[in-house]
Order: sequence, then structure tokens, then C-alpha cells
Amino acid sequence: MIPKIFEREKITEEITGFLQQVDIFTGLKKKDLFQVARLFNQTYYPRQAVVFFQVEKGDHFYVVKSGSVKIFRLAEDGREVILDVFTAGDFFGEMALLDDDTRSATAQTREPTILLTLNRSDFQELIQRRPEITLNIITVLSRRLRQANAVIENFAFQDARGRVIHAVAKLGLNYGKPSPEGLRVGLRVTHQELASLAGTSRETATRVLLEMQNEGLVSFKLHHLVIRDDLETLKKLAKRGE
Repeated sequence: MIPKIFEREKITEEITGFLQQVDIFTGLKKKDLFQVARLFNQTYYPRQAVVFFQVEKGDHFYVVKSGSVKIFRLAEDGREVILDVFTAGDFFGEMALLDDDTRSATAQTREPTILLTLNRSDFQELIQRRPEITLNIITVLSRRLRQANAVIENFAFQDARGRVIHAVAKLGLNYGKPSPEGLRVGLRVTHQELASLAGTSRETATRVLLEMQNEGLVSFKLHHLVIRDDLETLKKLAKRGE
């Protein structure tokens, strides 16, 4: 039993170090964070594994340790509409634990992924005991709500080109890092995934991307999207649908 105990302590130390970099745990001292880390389990998921399905009961809270997870719903015609993509340090699965309702969307890994999982009772006890975590969660959820409102407005008033440009701008805002070529999107996104983010067909997304390349707005570097112009220009183009 002793080796297993040592292994568990080693994993807890590793999780503690990771949680120090996660926004929602900002403000916690290391000794307190170590106690929080003890509550988490670490689970490996292969590529395209479903973490949970839409409308099923929610029993766990998740933090992405490595890899990425897409959150999506299926439209009436069967098309996949991606609501968000979460990478290392992001959390998801909290809604069903906060309102005691079913899952509002499906979560699926995009690549081999490691998730830190927290069961319902531990999550609820944690946010009651640590109000700073609750406030941090509220801050992140408020930011996501603003982004969701922008997406709804974009879907309602923009044509397909405008929606694709808006999706590219969102990727730049969330995952872009400065590079000599421009703003390099660290997250690799397929044309199909971009189409799902924009609520359009793969063919349309590919056509718009080619147009944007020809116009010098974006380029591709080692399979990563690079936004060559500033995000404000992209936002203006998206609003005009040009």
C-alpha cells in the first residue's frame, strides 16, 4: 500500500502545480490548493472520445490539463454546431452542477486529452467553502456569456462570410499569440470545425478562407492559422459582411 500512497501524493503535487496556473484558483495559497488538488481525479481520454452527451445528467466538473475539448450541439438538420473549444487551463461542465439540470451540450475530445475531474458533491462543497473560487467562476462565466451574446448576434445578422470572419476573429482573441507573420492561432482547427463554429458548410468556410488568404487577411504557417491583419479590421469586416 505504501507505494500507492506515494504515487497518489506525487500525482497530487503535480495537479497542485498545474492548478496554480488555472484562473479560477487564483488567490489560493499553495497549502490550500494542495487540499483542492486531492479532490481531483486525473483521467485520460483518446481522440474523439465523448466526455458527456447532451441532456444526460451532470455528475462531474472538468478542468482540461492537456489536449482540447469541443462543446457542441446538433442542429435540426444534423449539422454539428460548435459552441466553444476548451484547452489547457479551461473548465467546463459546471452548468449542470449549478442548476441541477441536464447537460446543455455534448463534450468531445479533439485530440488525446487529460482531464481533471471533480464529482458533484465535492464541487458543491468546494464552492461553498471557498468563495474566492466561486467569484472566479462567475467572472469566467460572465466573459463566456458576453462571447455567447456576440455569437448569437453574429448568427442572427451576418451572412456566411461575416460568420466565418467572426469565427476567425474569435480564434485570434482566444488562442492567438504574436509572431513575425502576425497573430498565430495556437489551436489547430480544421475547415470542418471552422464551419461548425460559423454555422455554415465546410465548402463555404473553405471558400471564405481562400478569399481571406487572397486578400492578405490570413495565411497558414505549419498548419496553423495566422491572422495577418489586426483583429479590429476583421471585426469590422464581419460586421459589414464584406
